[in-house]
Amino acid sequence: NDFESLMKETAQFIISNLEGDSSQAELFKLQGVMKKFAETKKRILRENQVLAELKQSLESADRPWEHDVYKMFEDKVSCIDDQIAPDVSTNVDYVECLKNDAVMESNDVKGTYKDPWTKLPIQDPVQSNTCKHFYERTIVYGILKKKKEFRCPYLGCVHVIKESNIMKVSL
Repeated sequence: NDFESLMKETAQFIISNLEGDSSQAELFKLQGVMKKFAETKKRILRENQVLAELKQSLESADRPWEHDVYKMFEDKVSCIDDQIAPDVSTNVDYVECLKNDAVMESNDVKGTYKDPWTKLPIQDPVQSNTCKHFYERTIVYGILKKKKEFRCPYLGCVHVIKESNIMKVSL
């Protein structure tokens, strides 16, 4: 399905290019788009079914112009609405997309941390005790040689980086 492929590519792009909370926020927005898609697809399938039934009904009627087509359409749609659960969280496409995104997220996040300054994969990681962000050790200590402390480079983070709050970690 083209839509599913596009959603998977978008999720992979978000995961590989955004860090931390911004990645989660964008994935949450993507989940909303997928939910809207599932709702729209459900509505289109329902209305196509109704139109097919109306077409058959009108073709078999002796005098189709006597029928109030719009009223028939609305009656059929409301009848189908009563039969179908309004909750799209059980929709097969929606559930499948969520399941695939969760797997992609857990597989792609491991080992793909990027240094905020160089944008390259982190080879020798260190982590801030205060904000829990990861950095390349040589870059952080190079900056700390010039300054005793500096603000975390991640967008929106207000924590200060000092040599005393940096710890060596393994990813």
